[in-house]
Amino acid sequence: MGPAGPTGASGIIGPTGPSGPAGPSGLSGSSGPSGPTGATGPTGSSFFLLSSGGINVSQNGGFYGLGGASATETTVEQIVPTSGHFTSFHCYATAIAQSRTMTLRLNGADTSLTCTIDANETRGSTAGASVAFNAGDMIDVSVPPVTGINGTVHSAAIGVGP
Repeated sequence: MGPAGPTGASGIIGPTGPSGPAGPSGLSGSSGPSGPTGATGPTGSSFFLLSSGGINVSQNGGFYGLGGASATETTVEQIVPTSGHFTSFHCYATAIAQSRTMTLRLNGADTSLTCTIDANETRGSTAGASVAFNAGDMIDVSVPPVTGINGTVHSAAIGVGP
């Protein structure tokens, strides 16, 4: 046999063949370490809101709770759902020519938490208090007697803390 001849020219490239089947998934890697715990956010404000519900509290004084006013305390008392401390008392009443001091009541007795509205003013507030209460206690606000008017509308926001 004789010597091999020179290599011939390359032919044209043919079409790409079909893809083969996918291979099996690899093993999952191990989890990385947990990140540090974030800072605790600020405590939000909590309040119990009470009002006479647009009803005038009698000039003879009386009580208001949630949307009602009465001379009979037990008809307006409100139950509290948690334990904590009352920390502030913001009050509103129709302006009259007399100062008056409302008192937060707990289970039918006065607490040390009061709110005074000066004569001819409509708002007052007290802060920095710490009056303990428990879930299931009853609260309302007592209003002192006033003279020369038929009554006034009242509302209050009682601040709550741990």
